[in-house]
Amino acid sequence: MKNIIILGISLVAVGAAGVWYESSGGMRPSAAGGLAGNGSGFGMGGRGAAAAILVVTEPARMDDLFDVVEALGTAQANESLVLTAKVTDTVRRVNFEDGEYVEAGTVLIELTNEEEEALLAEARANLEDAENQQRRLENLSDQGLSAESELDIARSRTAASAAKLDTVLARLRDRLIQAPFTGLLGFRDVSPGTLVTPATAITTLDDISVIKLDFTVPETLLRIM
Repeated sequence: MKNIIILGISLVAVGAAGVWYESSGGMRPSAAGGLAGNGSGFGMGGRGAAAAILVVTEPARMDDLFDVVEALGTAQANESLVLTAKVTDTVRRVNFEDGEYVEAGTVLIELTNEEEEALLAEARANLEDAENQQRRLENLSDQGLSAESELDIARSRTAASAAKLDTVLARLRDRLIQAPFTGLLGFRDVSPGTLVTPATAITTLDDISVIKLDFTVPETLLRIM
């Protein structure tokens, strides 16, 4: 009987200790039959297992790292100009369209040149006559039938006629407006019959083979640029 009483007291003591340990946050039996802690992750099941951190691995490799800087800027063509005429005259023909891409030397505008064409025909005729006269005198001089002074005059006349022809050709070239370099044309601001002067804007021409960019960034970012 005494042993039975002692056994009962021991069971009551063990039960009280379990209640005290549970209330203090200690380990307790888990639903899986193991011991569960107080939720700190050190237990062997329950909430601790669910909160475990997964580790992901990745093979090592070489790669480039970039610092991205965003800035607002203005793009400019490599070369840009406004085409104008060298002389005052009317437009005879327009040989381009808005936004057309043209090569260097392309004739874009032809100005009225009837007078210059007449002068060109006269200059070519005078030069041809002077050259023929010079050849005749050279033949006579070789035969001793012409004075050297006459031949000199003929040569001077030929040179003057050639210079006159070059002057007329230059005036004609001034009435041909050409693209000075390869590029993209802008809007056409003239039409056939328009009277143009050296101050009249005909169109724009931009060389976009190279683009220049003008932008600003904070001074603190210059070290990474």
